Amino acid sequence: MLQKEVAERLCAKPGSSDYGALTAGMSLTCEADYIFELSPSSFNPPPKVKSAVIKLTRRETPLTTNIDRVQRVIQAAVSARRKTFEFAFAWASVEKEDVQPAWKNVVWTRHSSGTDSSGTFVRSARF
Repeated sequence: MLQKEVAERLCAKPGSSDYGALTAGMSLTCEADYIFELSPSSFNPPPKVKSAVIKLTRRETPLTTNIDRVQRVIQAAVSARRKTFEFAFAWASVEKEDVQPAWKNVVWTRHSSGTDSSGTFVRSARF
């Protein structure tokens, strides 16, 4: 059980406004399913926020064997929006050797950072 807004972010799909680094990072190792909402009246005293229950299912095989490297790529990509990947990676101390050359000059926009799945981030990291 989590605050509804956090649950929505964890369960967000690529392309939605709730999708971001939290979603992409978590989905490297788990799949999240939104189960149901709880109203504040379900608690005593009632909180000022809504709650939701989600189900996290650990992937049998993570999307990558190098979670730390891909997490750095994800953080760099979403932290430096409207910048080139090369700038974003330098800003986040991601080594150039860790990134596929084709991604280095791509401009990362707010729109694209919300539409790329965690698989895209995994593919952008060089292994």
